[in-house]
Amino acid sequence: MKKIIISIIFVFTLIIGCIVYVASAIVDNSNKIENITEKSIEEKIVEIPSVTSEDIIQQVYEANGFSEDDRRTDIKLNISTSINRVNSISNVRSSDSINSETNKSYIYDRMLNSIDYFNSLQATYYHIPSTGYSYYSTYCIQQGENPKSKELIYNENGELISSCSFDGKYSANVNGDAENIKVDADIQKQKNKSINSIQNKSIEERIINDRINISAKEIKSENENNIYEKLPVDIESSKKLDFVSLVDSKKRIKYLPEESEDCYYYRNNLPQLPMSNTQYFSQAFAFGFLSDFKKWNIDKIDEVLDRECFVISGEIDGDYSEKIKTQKFEMWVDKEIGALLALEGYDENGDLSILLTTSEFVVDESIDRSVFDDLSNL
Repeated sequence: MKKIIISIIFVFTLIIGCIVYVASAIVDNSNKIENITEKSIEEKIVEIPSVTSEDIIQQVYEANGFSEDDRRTDIKLNISTSINRVNSISNVRSSDSINSETNKSYIYDRMLNSIDYFNSLQATYYHIPSTGYSYYSTYCIQQGENPKSKELIYNENGELISSCSFDGKYSANVNGDAENIKVDADIQKQKNKSINSIQNKSIEERIINDRINISAKEIKSENENNIYEKLPVDIESSKKLDFVSLVDSKKRIKYLPEESEDCYYYRNNLPQLPMSNTQYFSQAFAFGFLSDFKKWNIDKIDEVLDRECFVISGEIDGDYSEKIKTQKFEMWVDKEIGALLALEGYDENGDLSILLTTSEFVVDESIDRSVFDDLSNL
């Protein structure tokens, strides 16, 4: 009996030992599997390259059908400073150097990509568009790591009709008094009145001070009938998706067979100002007036507000000419950044049809940060 008990104890001990051994082996193998798995995961993470902004914009560029042959390159002027100021238009036009293909390409490219060539901008201008109401605009822009912008729009009588502010995270628009927004059926009559009055310097001086002193919050609360809208803006995503910045300027008009018409590729308006981009980012005028190099000439280089400008004259025809009621034009384009500092357009009768004149244009000088609005609590 005692032998049987000893045998049973021995067998039981042996079984317990086996169980412990197997369990230990399972745990050990499990730990090995976990370590291998963790190592594999780490190796996979290391193997996956990080996606940069450059990668994203390149992918969007290719997805829109553009190749290496369509890539934009830097364009250099081929005129010397010694002939920058030319007084005789006939002499300029007989000069192959100033009216070279390269120089025209430079101007066209600058106008289509002007936001690449300044960090800050403060400006005021007066504009009579081809259709609609004339207006004054005063605005300021800060680009870079902490982008901000602001514009105030006034009618020809100096009455504030709209404002837009961008604080880097939000864009806020306030559009006049809803009860007083009216559309005049006789646009041409209103335009003739504007052409006769042209500019009012006292209005321009006052609205520059308004830009500094009036905030979006004050404008919003001034009248309960103001139309107000505030939207979040992801400026970094806008930059990543701005694939058109990579496209050669001459390739930004592409014929689409499926649409049976040309497609115009516009860059994103990163400063977020809906009206003032007419001046600082004149893509529409560049496409409309300058895309056919045979129809315009560089007449001379002159100064506007101490800024060197190309003085350009030319003709337009076709649908665009009919749309803006303009056949001949003269424009002053900032030599450095490609902004539009002045424009005169004339219809088939030689009457003024479109006008833009500038009274303030300050590039890359410090801006008092208090000018810009904080829209977080608006």
